[in-house]
Amino acid sequence: MKLLDIFIISGWINFIFSLSWGLFVFLKNYKDKINISFLLLTLSIAFWSLGYANWLTSTSHSEAFLWLHILNLGSFLIPLFYLLWVSYITSYHQINKIIFVFGIFVTILLFLYIIKPNLFVVSLAKKSIFDFWPDAGPFYKFYIILDYLILFLIAQIILFIKFLKTNIKYEKLKYLTIFVTALLGFSGGFTNFFLWYDIYILPWGNLLVGIFPIIFGWATLRIGLFNIKILAAEFFVYLINMISIMRIFYYRNYLELFFNLIFGLLIFLFSLMLLRSVIREVEQKEKLEELNRLKSEFLSFASHQVKAPMAVVKGYAELIM
Repeated sequence: MKLLDIFIISGWINFIFSLSWGLFVFLKNYKDKINISFLLLTLSIAFWSLGYANWLTSTSHSEAFLWLHILNLGSFLIPLFYLLWVSYITSYHQINKIIFVFGIFVTILLFLYIIKPNLFVVSLAKKSIFDFWPDAGPFYKFYIILDYLILFLIAQIILFIKFLKTNIKYEKLKYLTIFVTALLGFSGGFTNFFLWYDIYILPWGNLLVGIFPIIFGWATLRIGLFNIKILAAEFFVYLINMISIMRIFYYRNYLELFFNLIFGLLIFLFSLMLLRSVIREVEQKEKLEELNRLKSEFLSFASHQVKAPMAVVKGYAELIM
């Protein structure tokens, strides 16, 4: 396996996980604003990942430019949709105006990129193991600072504030998990920027991007993030799908390629069935716990209502005697 293949495979893994999780969570409740914003986030990640994987396998400048444009269009939207999702998952609606203003700014960036791409990408050149890595144009730093970094930091501040304010243990764990996962994911994505400015650091952090749609999906579905069964299933699905995808790219003949594709499809379907069964089990467990809590509250209330009159009757009986 060549070193370049690792980054190509990471792009395909990020694409598959983002798209599948986004659709899965969205279809659970397609009317919920949290689910809709999560779908927008995962679609933008999938768009970026699809462009990323095909850009690295391009064999000509024109093909590389085409996939790079698709990659950048997706990357411009990721921070905005992440902030939107955080505002819904935390019910922090005070920043709606800020999201609107930055939405206009991102729209302007996208418009400028479409009509004048050379403002963001000057040229493509061979850098390290990559044949067509871009050189940043004069406006690209505005995307990095005002879109990627600022929107990410605003979302992280909101999560940190909610973490400090809530007294519910589960809520604290949820906000802390999202905070740390996003930090890893966006830091991983940030490693792609170094080569744009001729800083020869390979984008190893790109391998982390495929993890955070899974964690964000659990948060969106409002399921306990630290349930051991969920974490075990999560890790198993990520690992086995990564292995099956890697097998697709390495074959000696078309028959082996065919069997690798069938094997990968079966593994993917099995993963979805496993995750659905785990989610269903956890949801049923949470419902039972809620019913037990309500039963305990009812028994406590009923016991109090019975004891109070009995105490009065007992008091009168003692007076009479």
